[in-house]
Amino acid sequence: MAAERLALAKASKIAALYADSLVIGADQIADQNGIFINKPKSHEQAIKQLQQQSGQTILFHSGLALARFGPNGTLECQSMVNSTQVTFKKLTNETIEKYLLIEKPYDCAGSFKAEGLGISLFSEIKSTDPSSLIGLPLIDLCTLLDNFNYKII
Repeated sequence: MAAERLALAKASKIAALYADSLVIGADQIADQNGIFINKPKSHEQAIKQLQQQSGQTILFHSGLALARFGPNGTLECQSMVNSTQVTFKKLTNETIEKYLLIEKPYDCAGSFKAEGLGISLFSEIKSTDPSSLIGLPLIDLCTLLDNFNYKII
């Protein structure tokens, strides 16, 4: 999956620079019926994205990877993907415009910030890891850290 490949590439690249470190890489891909949703980069594109997502269920795939160079110089990696289903409310043009003027989520895939007012645009979220939607699945991160013998508690 693309999100996992991107997360692995990020973690591996940085791990090569910091040989004694365990590096976390993450990336997220938004998917509407098999079509990837990019970051909007403009107000007009964000309006279009939110109009297209209105009343729809979108998948957000969060890729997570941990990488380090082992004592023998080989790269050790583990990765996983967590997918979250987000169902949008039916959004009016007025709601979309107000939201975008307040939050300005132009650097976010899907044109919203779930950690902010974007949550008000949804009617339902389904996920095994609620932190996944903001881009870093913390439950999965704890699992991978444990696999590398890094204990949280």
